[in-house]
Amino acid sequence: MSILRWSRCMAMAVAAACLLALLGCGDEEITYPECSSFTKNGVSPPIDATTCREACVTAEGLAEINGNLEDWKGSSGAGECACIQASGGHRTICKDANYTR
Repeated sequence: MSILRWSRCMAMAVAAACLLALLGCGDEEITYPECSSFTKNGVSPPIDATTCREACVTAEGLAEINGNLEDWKGSSGAGECACIQASGGHRTICKDANYTR
């Protein structure tokens, strides 16, 4: 087998291995800790916008950006707390299992 042919075979094998490794990426459901039991760094569990804000500061070490920091949705025991990042994105830090949008 020539070196060129061997190189092509190896390149195809590597490409196939990479493709197989990436199959299924993004299909997994992301799970978050329950807000009702979230106590990272001693913070009180997020149950509303005020306690979600406190969790973003105390548990995640984030700061307010243009007056925005927390993104609380839902109600006590059935909510989701996310923190607004400098990039403009949101980082969900907890989500109760019975929270629905």
